[in-house]
Amino acid sequence: MPISVKCSKCGKVLKVKSELAGKRGKCPSCGAVIEVPSARSADAVTAGPSIPADPDGAAGQSGPSREARGRATPGSDTRRETARRPTSRRKLAVDLPLRKLGCLLGVLVAVWGIWHFGVTPFGERFRIEQVFERAFAGDLDNSLERLEAMREDISGASRDLLELRIAQVEVMGAAVEAMVQVLRAAGDRDSFVDPLDLEVLVWRAVAPDASAGPPVRLTGLKIDREDPVWFYTLAVENATERPLALRKNHFFRCQVTVETDSESGVLLQRLANVAAVANVKGNTLDGVEVPPGGRAEGVIPFFVTKPLAGPPMRDASGRRENVETMNVSAIVFSDGKTCAAVRDTTF
Repeated sequence: MPISVKCSKCGKVLKVKSELAGKRGKCPSCGAVIEVPSARSADAVTAGPSIPADPDGAAGQSGPSREARGRATPGSDTRRETARRPTSRRKLAVDLPLRKLGCLLGVLVAVWGIWHFGVTPFGERFRIEQVFERAFAGDLDNSLERLEAMREDISGASRDLLELRIAQVEVMGAAVEAMVQVLRAAGDRDSFVDPLDLEVLVWRAVAPDASAGPPVRLTGLKIDREDPVWFYTLAVENATERPLALRKNHFFRCQVTVETDSESGVLLQRLANVAAVANVKGNTLDGVEVPPGGRAEGVIPFFVTKPLAGPPMRDASGRRENVETMNVSAIVFSDGKTCAAVRDTTF
């Protein structure tokens, strides 16, 4: 005789065979474990679907097919979903702020890294080079003054470049003053006697307390003129106690034009121009390392401009015919630690 069993979880009333009395099985609706009572102790309940025998000894349902067993009733699904939903919502409520905080921290770190290692050094280098370019127009005093003022707000990443540019502008200024002295003393561009005059004058201006001569010496070997680029073949001698690393931004071509009163020798006008190394093929000194006591030869290209011309100047009497114009140019080297110069008339 079938035994009526009521599921304690979902309330489903089932009918099982009497031979399953005392055994356990699963409710076909909610999957809860049901213990089948003995025939005597079974409560009288309303008839319902029977549970077929399960191979594992579980109570089964005789009516529905195997596919129907896997489908839970609407009521049981709602109860199970309701039981799980609060936990999922609480977990989601915790995860979302953590994810947002992690993303925000990642963005802040990325922005700081780009600014600290990219934007700030790039901006500082751009400012340094922008001020340094004033020297190319001959405005050496203003360029030097502004570069020195930048020492207060330039970070360590760009400090080396700033100090290099300051030293180079100082060397350019010394070279320009030396060329003016040579021109005024010579009175004529063809009357130069000692090709080392300029080199010694520049070195004494930069290192007035030095007892020895310039530790680096430039010697002009040849000029290949392929207008507007001139290729200067130089020999670099290193008399220092350290290796001398040559870079293209260590070399400059300084050009000076002076106008004097041919009778009195009074300087009426002085114009200066500085050119950086031309960014063309044929530069064979860039990247060369000269050992202590060694010598290296190579080529440095420059864009060569025509002699400078300023507004017409007149002597003290107002006459133009007594004004004499002279030009001279030189190749100047400065790596921030030492310097050298050579007139291009010695090539």
